[in-house]
Amino acid sequence: MTPEEINIVKNSWRQVQPVSQMAGELFYDRLMEIKPETNVLFNQNHVKQVKALMETLSIVIDKLDDPYSIIPVYQSMGKTTVGYGVLESDYQSSQSALEWTLEYGLGLEFTSEVRYAWSQAFQLMYSMLHDDQIQLH
Repeated sequence: MTPEEINIVKNSWRQVQPVSQMAGELFYDRLMEIKPETNVLFNQNHVKQVKALMETLSIVIDKLDDPYSIIPVYQSMGKTTVGYGVLESDYQSSQSALEWTLEYGLGLEFTSEVRYAWSQAFQLMYSMLHDDQIQLH
């Protein structure tokens, strides 16, 4: 990611953080709409899961300029998602749900530039989760 893309992602994420619980709920609702079979992966009352997701995303986004500095976070994410039963095919659905959440929450501020920067961030996060050197699974 370029420094400009990282700044775009960080700045847009700062706008989401004050309403992170609601954004997280929207994310999970959208994910279950896109891929209903993921419903079994989450508790009915998934407040803790939402909070953990949003906190983890905040850490990851904060360190986009040096992702290898938080390898333990990626390792934890990988183990947690595998523990929930998340499959490789679920990552694209998760990305789509998060992108939709950002677009919904940011409204007109979710420009094509912001969308592209987030697509780069998703690609980086995905590659970190699947980096053989950090052995997530």
